[in-house]
Amino acid sequence: MPPVQDPDRSERAAAPVACPCGQGLSAADEVGSAWAQVWDIAPVELEKVHWVLPRRRCGCCAKTSTAVVPSAQPGAVVYGPNVNAAAVLLASQGNVPVERAAGLMAPAVKRKCCAVGACCAGLPAPRTVKGIRAVLRSALSQAQVEELVSRNVAALVKLPPIRKRKGNAWSSDEARTFLESSRVGADYLYAAYVLVLVLGLRKGEVLGLTWDHLDWAGWDKPCDEHGTEFCEPCRDRYDIGLRVDKQLQRVRGRLLHRETKTEESDAPLPLPAICVTALRERRLRQWEAANSAGDLWHATTMVFTSRYGLPVEPRNFNRSYDARIVKAGVRRITVHDARRTCASLLVDLDVHPRVAMAILRHADFSITMEVYSQVSSEATRAALKRLGDSLVTS
Repeated sequence: MPPVQDPDRSERAAAPVACPCGQGLSAADEVGSAWAQVWDIAPVELEKVHWVLPRRRCGCCAKTSTAVVPSAQPGAVVYGPNVNAAAVLLASQGNVPVERAAGLMAPAVKRKCCAVGACCAGLPAPRTVKGIRAVLRSALSQAQVEELVSRNVAALVKLPPIRKRKGNAWSSDEARTFLESSRVGADYLYAAYVLVLVLGLRKGEVLGLTWDHLDWAGWDKPCDEHGTEFCEPCRDRYDIGLRVDKQLQRVRGRLLHRETKTEESDAPLPLPAICVTALRERRLRQWEAANSAGDLWHATTMVFTSRYGLPVEPRNFNRSYDARIVKAGVRRITVHDARRTCASLLVDLDVHPRVAMAILRHADFSITMEVYSQVSSEATRAALKRLGDSLVTS
């Protein structure tokens, strides 16, 4: 967290009295000072408040209205907003930022907008509204099936069109420069970048890959002609493929290894030469890391791991990706935009739209473009080989 320029108060810590070497410091000279900021919440004292709620009867309709407790949930005996905020912080296991929970615990005079009954006219984003409408429509549809409601009113609501953000994409030269920088720099995520750019894998899919998903087709065994594993001269003789059916995501503070986004994402993919070579190098480097770590190594089947065998955190992937962009000197785009780069490269290579759909594994063909004829696995292999050849650097 960045430090604040105007803290609520300042304190001075007691000077050190002894050096780690054992020498006393009581008579030593003072050579300046350092600083630190501690963000904390004042000691909490549970206060039980008894509220008197006046009631008034309307002279027109004779209905009775009862006053409500400010900033509290309905009920006879309930917890107040500060206790609820503390419960949210503790139950989230660190997933809710401390400053956000502390803001919820702030006095009422510091609260804003609806918490104090003053609307700031701030509205949720159109995409958020669309998601809320989708959830309500789904719930009411189920309620219709169970004959709890007569009609689905959420389905009658029409939303204005959402203005889509135009994604950036690298050119073939930029993608080649990025991969070359990663390969020359011995980046441990080089193979991951190759899979994102060449196969269009999502970040979670790349990080969720295990060696069981990779079918070496015997290439990892000694060949008959040369007697070596991962023999480069014999590589084209093997039909090496990759199955993508898992993804790695952090949800509510937990790192989950679960199924992919859609069923179409589970389609097996043949691997072009650049992907096969990158994965072979990744396998060899992982073996070296395991030998170096010794007893500290965590034995997993994950393809991309840290130096101690642990899965790569999605945020750490983003940091490494951003750092590599700076070193490569290319335009800054997101990881998802790098996935779009794959689609752009396929179009530049005059790949059939159905082949592009098979490579990108879109669930709906309209996401790719209008409907074309069905593609065969041979056409998919040819398109991937052409894309891989366009990125291979000398």
